[in-house]
Amino acid sequence: MSDRDLSTFVHGCADAMAGIGGNRFWPRLTALLGRLVRHHSSVVFSYTGSDPPVFVFGGLDSEVARGRFHEYRERAYLLDPFYDRFRAGTADAVHRLRDVSADRFFRSVYFRQYFRKTGLCDEVGIFCRIGDERLIIVSLMRRIDEPAFARAEVRKIL
Repeated sequence: MSDRDLSTFVHGCADAMAGIGGNRFWPRLTALLGRLVRHHSSVVFSYTGSDPPVFVFGGLDSEVARGRFHEYRERAYLLDPFYDRFRAGTADAVHRLRDVSADRFFRSVYFRQYFRKTGLCDEVGIFCRIGDERLIIVSLMRRIDEPAFARAEVRKIL
């Protein structure tokens, strides 16, 4: 990272931190992450115990998102590979959807019944544990007409 890129990133960190506790935090944080990894959109969910996920923030423009992810929060999350990782107790980490999915993700029930409706081709989940029973997942996403996330890109977040 060049000195100029580092300076821009540090200012982005300060900007995001200034938004903590307000409605500008999540947009600022996902914009900051966009300086590391290009993405089309983002969404943030909170998972606690066996409760359905809570929608925290979304920057995805699709029919699914306009409904505040109702279908996902009602039942589709139960098939989500990221949710499986949460239930397995995965620690703070960054995961590409393709790395935690079944070998035939694009033939899975989750893909057929839910994911393809989003218009996305790939997703990276940033897992942030808050205690033993709560996890925040910040998902960065790419549309179907974009390339999938490369491992080298994801390593920039680590």
